[in-house]
Amino acid sequence: WNSMNTVFFAPGSTISAVEIFQNELFVGGCGFMVKDTVGNDLYLNYTGIWNGAFWSEIPGGKPNGCVSSIIFNNELYVGGDFGVAGGVSVYNIARWDGMQWKSCEVGTYGAINTFELDTANHKLYVGGGFPYVANSDSVGIYCQGIAIWNGVKWEAFPEVLPSGNTNCLAIYHGKLYTGSGPTRFSAWNGKHWEQIIGIDILDAITALCV
Repeated sequence: WNSMNTVFFAPGSTISAVEIFQNELFVGGCGFMVKDTVGNDLYLNYTGIWNGAFWSEIPGGKPNGCVSSIIFNNELYVGGDFGVAGGVSVYNIARWDGMQWKSCEVGTYGAINTFELDTANHKLYVGGGFPYVANSDSVGIYCQGIAIWNGVKWEAFPEVLPSGNTNCLAIYHGKLYTGSGPTRFSAWNGKHWEQIIGIDILDAITALCV
């Protein structure tokens, strides 16, 4: 293992998300500090870039709160618990095109925990602890912990997810699986949510991977 010159300098400091963007590793988290090119402490806090040898800050600013999920979908999508990204007002989600930050319409009314990209249907599934999402022309769309970003606007699933909070997402055999609190492991079959039975989970589901 290589330490990548990272120093977690405060209790509760985390790195929660990584994604490759323009041949560099884009890293998100909360309260982390690293070493710069000459060995000085660099307080990245929420986001940073690792080029394989050195750390750097993101040109054009960064989110002003913790980042929990990052995914590439033509642009780099960053989700978490923040209200500003590079000086742009956002609601917990922002897009980075390599030059500047942009909002996703209004955003989510609560923190984002996870992303999953549906390349077949050109949709980005967004999960978290939010009851609503909003577009600039709407007062709020009830979605209860999971919503769809179609690249232009927010949409809700036709049926509300029973758990009301989403920790993780994964697409497997054409179904969208969600994990949340104890006993809450569900799948979207294209028409409604199915609760996965035959599994005994006493604590929260925090990660899914195919």
